[in-house]
Amino acid sequence: MVGARMSFGVAADAHRRSVPLSTGRRLHSAPMRILVVGSGGVGSAFAPIVARRDFAEHVVFADHDEGRARTIVDRY
Repeated sequence: MVGARMSFGVAADAHRRSVPLSTGRRLHSAPMRILVVGSGGVGSAFAPIVARRDFAEHVVFADHDEGRARTIVDRY
């Protein structure tokens, strides 16, 4: 299985964020590194979501067909 990577250029500790919870407490988190296994329907649906949000530092799309993974990454 081979893959292609989307990199957003954010240092892991550069922007922690604080998210309010329904309990009144706050959740503090750092950007994540995500591996998406498969670049078919679900993987390609996830790509535009992760591209416009700020919760991921790096996303790797892995697929048995490198061209399919590369197409997803190049599109977003």
